[in-house]
Amino acid sequence: MPLGRRIVELACEALRALDEAGFPHITLAVNVSPLELERREFTTELIALLERHGVSPARLEVEVTESAAMRDHQAKGRMLSGLSQAGFPIAIDDFGTGYSSLSYLRMLSASALKVDRSFVAEIGTVPDERSITEMIIALGKRMALNVVAEGVETPEQAEWLRRHGCLRAQGYLFGKPEPLGAFVERLAAHA
Repeated sequence: MPLGRRIVELACEALRALDEAGFPHITLAVNVSPLELERREFTTELIALLERHGVSPARLEVEVTESAAMRDHQAKGRMLSGLSQAGFPIAIDDFGTGYSSLSYLRMLSASALKVDRSFVAEIGTVPDERSITEMIIALGKRMALNVVAEGVETPEQAEWLRRHGCLRAQGYLFGKPEPLGAFVERLAAHA
């Protein structure tokens, strides 16, 4: 729990730094552990932490792995619904790798599905009609969810995703892990 709290604090500090650098529109995603979601006071503590840092919940996307979200879908669904009602975007991370029942996906108050990198790696090697990535993109569109492709490493993957309607992606093609200061400099250079 202390590590999770510290990560959220660092995310809030990063969002404040991005504000000061002139990038108030950037959202930051934070992975939340299943243990944190089991704590009733998690939402209240998270909101209080953001208020203390002057950060809007809309700027902090809460990422939960598909398997964690499905483990106790009723309890997690209530927690995720509460977070969503408080203004936090909710992303289901590593979608397609867990044991989800699609009927529960509606109950999770998600705003985004994140396509696992293992499916993105198949782009160009698997025919489109057998592509799990394409199926997840279509599912996301059908459910009015943002779809984010993880692990995009080649221009060919990015172009395929663009052609198939996935306009959000992350991966080494776009940037490698870097200190916040270097990220802000890179944003400023491209602004």
